Amino acid sequence: MSELHLEPCPFCEESDGVHNQEIYYAETDSTTYGVICEDCGGEIGEFETPEKAAAAWNRRTPDIVRCGDCIHTHDDHGKLICLKRYDEAHAYSGAWNEVKPDGFCSDGQRDVERCEKPEETK
Repeated sequence: MSELHLEPCPFCEESDGVHNQEIYYAETDSTTYGVICEDCGGEIGEFETPEKAAAAWNRRTPDIVRCGDCIHTHDDHGKLICLKRYDEAHAYSGAWNEVKPDGFCSDGQRDVERCEKPEETK
């Protein structure tokens, strides 16, 4: 079996102690596979193959993006409007598309240009 690529630990961010784990059950003469981080003890569940265990370990959720930092947020005269929620059928007047700067949703995408600008001095 070739060496499987494993991402650093999502809990402690170390990579040296991360490895595949083979778990043998003598009672049922069966083997399952997992991934464990020896540095912090982080681990995932058991899977049928080492490849499935590695895929589960390597899967990461996207970064949380606050509405105030999202490319879909538009400042409309002091109100933040989420353009992902905006729908012509609901007309612009609905309060349902107004968001708070520290809110978030699963469609968020960081506005790199806006977030990396240095704050202007007053």
